[in-house]
Amino acid sequence: METKKIKRTDGEEIVLEEFFDFTIGDREEKRDKMTSFYSHIENMYRLAQNKSFLIEEAYKQKLNRIRLLYFEKKGELGYTDKMVEAKALEHEECIKLRKQYIEAKNNENILLGLINIFNFGRRLIDKPNDSNFIYNNEILQKMVQKYKTFIWIVAILAIISLGVVLYPRNNYPEVAAERLAVEPYLGVEDAEITIIEYADYACSGCKLFHNAGVLDEILTMYEGKVKFIWRDNAHISTASIAAANAAHCAYDQGKFWEYHDLLFENLRGFSLEGLKGYATDLGLNQDQFDQCVDQKTYYQKVFYNMKLAGENGLSATPSFLVNGEVIIGPPPTSYMVDVISSKLNAGIE
Repeated sequence: METKKIKRTDGEEIVLEEFFDFTIGDREEKRDKMTSFYSHIENMYRLAQNKSFLIEEAYKQKLNRIRLLYFEKKGELGYTDKMVEAKALEHEECIKLRKQYIEAKNNENILLGLINIFNFGRRLIDKPNDSNFIYNNEILQKMVQKYKTFIWIVAILAIISLGVVLYPRNNYPEVAAERLAVEPYLGVEDAEITIIEYADYACSGCKLFHNAGVLDEILTMYEGKVKFIWRDNAHISTASIAAANAAHCAYDQGKFWEYHDLLFENLRGFSLEGLKGYATDLGLNQDQFDQCVDQKTYYQKVFYNMKLAGENGLSATPSFLVNGEVIIGPPPTSYMVDVISSKLNAGIE
């Protein structure tokens, strides 16, 4: 039986069968990778669902239009109602859309299968002393064999677009627990309402939210009542991770939010030169900043934030927690006002 291997960034190869065999290896390391991998696949699954839906809607609309055209000419053509239906279904454009839908649905089902595997794995990895652990571990191995090719393909995509799933944990400087706990925030520390945003600087929806001024409006309307926290969920590319790291480097010089805003303006891009250029624009200590960026000082901080996102089941960006209530996607000011007001009113009652 062919063995599938994935090459890590340090050149070491990972064998899929060994990665999913929880009787061997470092379970903590596997858990971290499993969480990041699951979040990436869940994102892909949601996109696949959306694609299937859009193609299905396009197919229905096209079928109805062609069906109507045939009905209008059925007397002239001598068609019965059944013949009209058959002709519409056999139309070239309908056949093409139907094939696209079937392909999209198959991809969606494959990703759902992968989600089930990773869900099973995430539940199993923390139960090594369970009486059924060995049996369930063998079941997982069989599931992996069934989907091995697809897992391998998605893993390669994850390395390209996520840049973190299979990175060795010790490639980057350790970040002290005290620094991991530090979170950039706006507003007041002991606020009644805590809003946590999980976002990616390369995410168009995140950029839309921040450029729309929703946050400024909320902080003004609820002055003294809101605390807004930023957490990285840098899934889009390795450049996203580099940008998030650079923002934490700017935090060390008291300029996190100014740097954060420049990243969303994105006038220089996210290249190494661009990231350092933003620091120049802000008048930061260039040598200190450049060293922080070059050494990837806060990559582990970024990964820690991404892990928190995974633990909260938040894979899409932007995602928000408003006193624990989940909001997916960039909300307009009116929606945020409704959520915040309801929670403030609930506190009064």
